[in-house]
Amino acid sequence: MASAEERGRIGRDIYTYLHLPIVAGIVLVAVGDELVIAHPTDDLQDAGALVALGGPALFLAGLMACAVRLGQEQSPPQAAAVVALLAAVPLGAGADGLVVSALLTALLAMLLIAEQVRGTHT
Repeated sequence: MASAEERGRIGRDIYTYLHLPIVAGIVLVAVGDELVIAHPTDDLQDAGALVALGGPALFLAGLMACAVRLGQEQSPPQAAAVVALLAAVPLGAGADGLVVSALLTALLAMLLIAEQVRGTHT
């Protein structure tokens, strides 16, 4: 068990630094969703794909960073999802926004299922 001083440092790190990628990821997800809603059948282009796929990747990476700081075990499915999202950015740049959004939803649903299965086996 961590001492009161260590708990204070952990809280400071998480709430001062490590929540920033989580919040930035949420903001980028909102921007990506707005792009898709405004122009659903248009190609996302490079910036749109980076926002639409990089936002969820940044959010998940922020969660993983918080877990590291708390000394928790890392989630291989989350790490795989971050890599898959970032690897998909160049492919998403040439695809319709709705297609990218649908594939993103499918990937996040698979991550949720993998985390649930993983949680029942630990």
